[in-house]
Amino acid sequence: MKSINLEKTANQYSLKLLGEGKFTNILVDDLNEALDQIEQDTGDLTLVVTGDGKNFSQGYDIDYLASCGDKMNDFIEESLRVFSRLLSLGVPSVAAVNGHAFGSGAMLALCCDFRCMREDRGYFCLPEIDLGMNLHPYMSALLKSKLSMRVVRESILSGKRYAGPEALTKEIVDSIASENSLLDESSKLLLPYTSKNQATYSSLKKTLNNDILSLLK
Repeated sequence: MKSINLEKTANQYSLKLLGEGKFTNILVDDLNEALDQIEQDTGDLTLVVTGDGKNFSQGYDIDYLASCGDKMNDFIEESLRVFSRLLSLGVPSVAAVNGHAFGSGAMLALCCDFRCMREDRGYFCLPEIDLGMNLHPYMSALLKSKLSMRVVRESILSGKRYAGPEALTKEIVDSIASENSLLDESSKLLLPYTSKNQATYSSLKKTLNNDILSLLK
């Protein structure tokens, strides 16, 4: 896998998006391969998704999207299927948002069960309004499910950037932490959800997220 690192320590998987974490076909393929590995594992597992340096994920690679031509929508739907796999995953997951989470990177964080954001660096942002981009109905449903309607309206129509403390106040994330304690604090969010049956956990998540999951072909 070229665009991510996947490691397992004890019963916890750590999935790190490398570089700027931009969505290309390589990242989508690597995420699918990682999720295949996690889904085939057994035991009381947890998953922490994080990024590299100052970035969690910068979202779609605009240059790559332009290179897709008339296949762009197909690629976007393939990336959304990765989101669906996270929304259905039978393993408790948390996004350790170490830096900037923009566009589809922000949505990737929302697809995890929980979010812990660095308190002093990085922004959660949906910049589509400033990029002249529309939202797939799946993305709109995801945002409406995970965020309050006031935050949905503000974030989509203004492109506002939320730093950690405001993201916590507006319930975009579940907690904030310092750089040194981010991974530990993220893992703590998962403690009440370990030792659950994976099949049941997945089935219940599919029920909770059915309105989102039904919007892909």
